[in-house]
Amino acid sequence: MGPKKIQTWVLCLGLVIKEVYRLSYRRAMRFLDEYYHIKLHWTTLQKAARRLPKALWQSLLAATISPHVQLAAADGTGFARSGPSHYYLKRIDRAGPVGRPVQLISLVDVQQRKFVAGTMFARPRHEARAIPQLHRQHPEMDVMLMDKGFDAEWLHQWLDEHGTFAVAPVRKNCRRGRHRKLMRDCFDWCLYWQRNIVESLFSALKRLFGNAVRSHHIRTQTAELFCRLIAYNIGLRLWRFSTEPDITQHLYRRNIPGGIPIKKGGSMAEIVAKVGVKKVKGYLYFVDKKGNVARAQMARGKKKGKAKIEVVAKAGIKKKSGYLYFIDKHGHIAAAKMSRGGKKRR
Repeated sequence: MGPKKIQTWVLCLGLVIKEVYRLSYRRAMRFLDEYYHIKLHWTTLQKAARRLPKALWQSLLAATISPHVQLAAADGTGFARSGPSHYYLKRIDRAGPVGRPVQLISLVDVQQRKFVAGTMFARPRHEARAIPQLHRQHPEMDVMLMDKGFDAEWLHQWLDEHGTFAVAPVRKNCRRGRHRKLMRDCFDWCLYWQRNIVESLFSALKRLFGNAVRSHHIRTQTAELFCRLIAYNIGLRLWRFSTEPDITQHLYRRNIPGGIPIKKGGSMAEIVAKVGVKKVKGYLYFVDKKGNVARAQMARGKKKGKAKIEVVAKAGIKKKSGYLYFIDKHGHIAAAKMSRGGKKRR
């Protein structure tokens, strides 16, 4: 291997330009030469797309967003591979497509409308298994919205241990799991409906850059999709569309009597009592009937039976009807108003 004469930022710039304008490697090389006076061979970009690690792309994506995400949403989608033409499929008498799509699982910032983290798989994989990996890439999240496919007690417990409150509708006939029972009895549909933002971002990403990947290897496909996510975040930062509503002005402006707002300007929950409980791994913390902070050991493996409830801190708050009380990542008691849809029966 020869000396490294091209800096990494030049290679990343060339790959992002290639995806933005949908160019080939040769035309991306000419673009860099004409507009930036950067001379390199097209095979240099091709080798860089295969060799640059995923951690580098994730760090570049993290540089385009804010360090703290108040409301996040998770979901997955698929991108078609650039397979054979329809004429070839007709000649070989093939009714269906050849190949399988590339799976993209991503986290988005609901307020800023940006992609936070992402991971790609060449073969289909359960989306819930990728959430811990995505959360480690950007751990500063308060609330995460997920659909019914992410309804798993182990996932709720893992997110709760790492300071993120999970909101996901439970499946039919839910009987097990403390967090799942909490979602079954006290579910905020008005908050959950904002999960559709992740579907809108996937749609915008495919309309801007196409719904298919042109690369053949999973490493180059990962670089291609990360370049699209980075370009979308940068473009959204430079150009704000006039048709986009400003949700930060009216996103969950709620006032709880005697509460202390977490953050001014559209906070989703408010602190009722500052307790400062230090959470211990392996325990589920909640507010009991008497308004105190209690905890119960999570069921692991073959352990069965009812867990022993232990009071950690006595706060003595009075619960009000229509509010969801929980312990935030700082150990304080927070409350959020629940929105119940529908009309009363006559």
